[in-house]
Amino acid sequence: MKPKRYPIATTGVVVANRKNEILLLKRTNNPYKGYWTIPGGHIEWDEDVAKCAIRETEEETGIKLDKISFLRYNQEIDRKRDWHAIAIVFHAKTSKKPKKRTNEASEIRFFSEKDAKKLKIAFGHGKTIKEYYSKSAG
Repeated sequence: MKPKRYPIATTGVVVANRKNEILLLKRTNNPYKGYWTIPGGHIEWDEDVAKCAIRETEEETGIKLDKISFLRYNQEIDRKRDWHAIAIVFHAKTSKKPKKRTNEASEIRFFSEKDAKKLKIAFGHGKTIKEYYSKSAG
């Protein structure tokens, strides 16, 4: 009998600038090497979910967010990669500029909605981006 397993808990943040372009990172690591993703990562033990989202965004982009708001949750199931995560996703506005690159990202920059739709997006974040734009338009 297989041991019982549980999903991993992660966070993500759709960070938008004044022009409502969103911040994406081009991954340097597998899985999804070369794909684009929103900032985010694993929630550490005893860590507040919102504080994790702020910490991960700063670590990955250099942008310290002051205020974030809940956007949605994602259930990411990928049987080929043996991956199951629950991602709590927030959104935030910023006027700050990101780092150019990090160990985890070969490129970090803002994209318009139109340009973001043309990219290869990791972890099913395409649905998150679509939902962000549908909510921000209203």
